[in-house]
Amino acid sequence: MAEEGGAFFTAQLAVRDYLRAHPDEVKAYADEKRKAYAHGARLFSTYSQQKNAFVTSLVERALAWANASRGATPSPETQT
Repeated sequence: MAEEGGAFFTAQLAVRDYLRAHPDEVKAYADEKRKAYAHGARLFSTYSQQKNAFVTSLVERALAWANASRGATPSPETQT
């Protein structure tokens, strides 16, 4: 559950829209998930940790794209 308009909510929508607009990023994300699994990540926590750097970067790219595209999606750091 996420608060509508909150930082997490905003970031999730930005990532969704960014991935819809960037098929190359979808492939890169799928590759990252496969790599985590191939390196032994079988527990959700381990799997999440192994792809964390990629996901963090993906969220940053998505928010930057959303800001440039719409001029209205604030970054999580600016939300209260």
